[in-house]
Amino acid sequence: MGSQKKQDNKAATTKNDTPGHPGAPAIWQLTRRDLKGVVSASDYDRYISELKIIAERDGKIIIAARTRLTADRVIGDHHRTLQRIWRTHDPRGRTVAVIAWDRDGGDYSDLLGGDPWAEDAAPAVRAEAPAPRQTTISGERRNYTFDNLVVGPFNTAAYEIVRHVADDGVLPASVILIYGLQGVGKTHMITALQQHVELSDDGREVFYITAEDFQNEYVAGAMARDTRQLKAKLRASDIVLIDDLQNIANAKGTDAEFCRNLRSITEAGGLVILTTDTAPGELDGFSSRVMSQIRGAMSVEITAPDQEMRGKILRSFVERLQVTRPSFDVPDALLEQINQRIRGQGRELHGGLLGLYSECSLGAMAPTQEMLTRVLDKIAGAVPNPKISEIKQAACEMFDLTRGEIEGPCKQQRMVYARHLAMYLCREMTDKSYPTIARTFGKRDHTSIMYAHDKIKKLVKKRPDTVLHLEKLREKIFNLLR
Repeated sequence: MGSQKKQDNKAATTKNDTPGHPGAPAIWQLTRRDLKGVVSASDYDRYISELKIIAERDGKIIIAARTRLTADRVIGDHHRTLQRIWRTHDPRGRTVAVIAWDRDGGDYSDLLGGDPWAEDAAPAVRAEAPAPRQTTISGERRNYTFDNLVVGPFNTAAYEIVRHVADDGVLPASVILIYGLQGVGKTHMITALQQHVELSDDGREVFYITAEDFQNEYVAGAMARDTRQLKAKLRASDIVLIDDLQNIANAKGTDAEFCRNLRSITEAGGLVILTTDTAPGELDGFSSRVMSQIRGAMSVEITAPDQEMRGKILRSFVERLQVTRPSFDVPDALLEQINQRIRGQGRELHGGLLGLYSECSLGAMAPTQEMLTRVLDKIAGAVPNPKISEIKQAACEMFDLTRGEIEGPCKQQRMVYARHLAMYLCREMTDKSYPTIARTFGKRDHTSIMYAHDKIKKLVKKRPDTVLHLEKLREKIFNLLR
């Protein structure tokens, strides 16, 4: 049986296949030489240069790529050219098949006695260690890593997908859409992915661009009648990250170019990750072709973080600043005031903290209450702590209840839920004690407020709609205070 297998599946050798003609390895060298003059330099270096001729099976020459991604790219973009050039040098006119070694190598490893790239990987005598890979990311985005990304119920689903991609996991989708309000950490998450891939040595190429920069580069190329540079950057990448997709809505020329590139990337085996502020069904201003691609994507939402997660995000910002300014030690009490009085998500919280950092002579001094008060009074969007009566009013308006219904003893589910939300925010957004809050809700016992507070905290971890209701209720409260 073993001899039959060797006969059917024989390793390519340097012997002449026919008298006077070169063997398969020699033909492959000629083919690679000619390919180098046909394909782009980046494609040759990334995909063609690493290919290995490993065997002949049933009259087919088997060429191996290290990974599925590389094999898919070669098959999708260069297989016809490779086949045509091979046949010009091969007197037998054999066909060429490209396989992925990480998937199909088991069928040939016994025949070859190991990994075809083993010799390439062997270190040369006195060879210098390769320089560590560098990230292409600059500016503030260099601070966006997985290590300092705060993960909680609001973003766990998106994080698990992105982390799976970072670890080179396989997904049943070629387009991923991450959506959520501005400032919830979408850019941080995909930048962390970019840094992880760029600093690892797994052979993958990742490219990040904002949708606005995509439009600008396309328009500039169109005016110069040459958009090849943008296409080359996108299509040479295994992972393409396009941030803030909503910014190219209603741009017809850009829309068409975006759709063409999206298809080219995915058809070649690449992965595209998009971010947008809007859910897929609510996006406007895109052609039906683009919307078809978006609706067919794997969509995942990052919701607004609750108060506890906002507090963790603030503490993460402080720790980041303390790397260079250890004296910038912000007490929890001051962070809680920033959390309560600044509207918006992580980005706005960061802005408030940077204001305090500036007030402290760029972190050289420890912050005080007076410093924070000055900062909060200056920041647009900072609001005073609401009164209990204002929280109740907002809850009544949101759930269409009367003051008597939200304070009273009625056990109807809708009223109880609205009452518990109001009680929770009275505790979170004011400095009032449990007994004080309880007296304003029909002279209840303080344990009623404690129960409601614990109940909502548990719901926040289990039900995204509760997080949404809390955010809407906070927004109503902020509007009442203006």
